[in-house]
Amino acid sequence: MGVKRNTIKRLNIELIVNPDYCKGCEICAEIACVRGQYEMYRDEFKQLKARPGNKKNIGCVGCGYCELLCPNQAIRVKNGWHDHHIIIPQDE
Repeated sequence: MGVKRNTIKRLNIELIVNPDYCKGCEICAEIACVRGQYEMYRDEFKQLKARPGNKKNIGCVGCGYCELLCPNQAIRVKNGWHDHHIIIPQDE
């Protein structure tokens, strides 16, 4: 089964969930995303998995909170806030 992709065109943010890594913990759907960008489903083996799905019909803002909280690194937020956050090293 391939990686489910959902692109939010307005902000050019792409939510990617790798079903091979997703363990169905529901952290992304129930805790991490207050904007309702994830839905849970059963795969062909009846295992619970997450996928991008706009339940509340509100757009993703690319905060990356879902990616940070996923215990299995199954989620990637491309072009989100953390992709554009630049850390400038300071001289010692």
